Amino acid sequence: MDQGFFEPPPAPDASDAIRIQGSQPAGCSTCGNKTAGLVGLVKGLAYGPATPEVQQARFKICQACEAVDPSGERFFRCDGMKCHCGSPRLASLAGIIRDEKTWGCGCELTFKTSRAQAECPLGKWPADSRRTNVKKLDAVLRVEANGIGDLCTAACVVAGFKHGRISKNVALEVRPHLKDWARLFMDADELRIHGTTRAGNLISLDNDFEAERKDGISRQVIWADKAEVEPRLPTVQIPMADRAWAESVTAQYNRPLVALAPYSAFGNRSWPMRRWIELEDLLLAAGFDVLVLDGPGDGGRTQAFKGIRYWGQAPGRVAALLARCKVVVGNDSGMCHLAGVLKVRAVAICGPNDGFRVFGFYGCVDVINATMGCAPCYWRGEYQRACDQMCEALFQIQAWNVAEAVHRAARI
Repeated sequence: MDQGFFEPPPAPDASDAIRIQGSQPAGCSTCGNKTAGLVGLVKGLAYGPATPEVQQARFKICQACEAVDPSGERFFRCDGMKCHCGSPRLASLAGIIRDEKTWGCGCELTFKTSRAQAECPLGKWPADSRRTNVKKLDAVLRVEANGIGDLCTAACVVAGFKHGRISKNVALEVRPHLKDWARLFMDADELRIHGTTRAGNLISLDNDFEAERKDGISRQVIWADKAEVEPRLPTVQIPMADRAWAESVTAQYNRPLVALAPYSAFGNRSWPMRRWIELEDLLLAAGFDVLVLDGPGDGGRTQAFKGIRYWGQAPGRVAALLARCKVVVGNDSGMCHLAGVLKVRAVAICGPNDGFRVFGFYGCVDVINATMGCAPCYWRGEYQRACDQMCEALFQIQAWNVAEAVHRAARI
């Protein structure tokens, strides 16, 4: 049975915009291309208050607006207890001259949403304005890499920073496609998009991969050393709606549930597909139920599996599904890291990397390292160009080896 689809970020219904804009095309009515500033103030007063229905719809649109910021940061900004359209207008009193189509008009949203005619200009936000609450940051921790696993590792550093320095503020800077995943982690005071920080308090956590080959030290500790903290498991908050969805779709399972995550962004970290099919058969025969996870796409490459398949799900739903599982099985990739921070038992299948250094910190991830003589070539500094295409050492790991590891993990 298929349960996969690519779900875009939630957005206001088009009917909300149509209801406010009349015959104009659906879009954001609050930040349309109309005049703002003094003229907008006069219009807002002259046309009188908007109906409660329009107020609610307009505020909903304004809060969800992403058109003004391609990074996905929200249009509204908060200053103390009041929300404004972009930078608060009081900034102009300090001698800051702003282009309203870049910075926003600064009006309070309560006024902008409650008046029949009080639109803001459409513009693009500069990097410095991409924050909801203005705070003095003591550090900005940047993740250069693109993976979910790298994000989870960085989240452990952020949690360590906050635990060791309670009064300090820290931002986490990630690649744009990771921003929705990063919102699962609650320890950072601010979330930024990659490349928006150039200040002296910026710490790049993973810019020196050679340092990760230190003997006997986990990746989380190596990254945390750069911030001079001890890593800790991060605080993960799964939205209640996603938890409820996961509970409803997994209610059909009567046996212990195992999630298979058979795909990786790197071919040399991918256990052969025939082994995954064999593993599923062994688990089903042994009394487990199986679900299969994949990323965005049409789900076509998961068709060989018998279990229910989920692909392209939003980060909150993926996390909620893993939290419902007895064991998660994956490559050296993001899903085993996510299981680790969720404290869900997992089995990670590793070839080029030393899995104990990558996953050992979590305490709930069992590792199956390839035993072929060349492995783990990356950790020993013996990685070859040919290894980019395929890791032969992974082929030596048999399905029954992994099935036994799942049995042991399920009993703990």
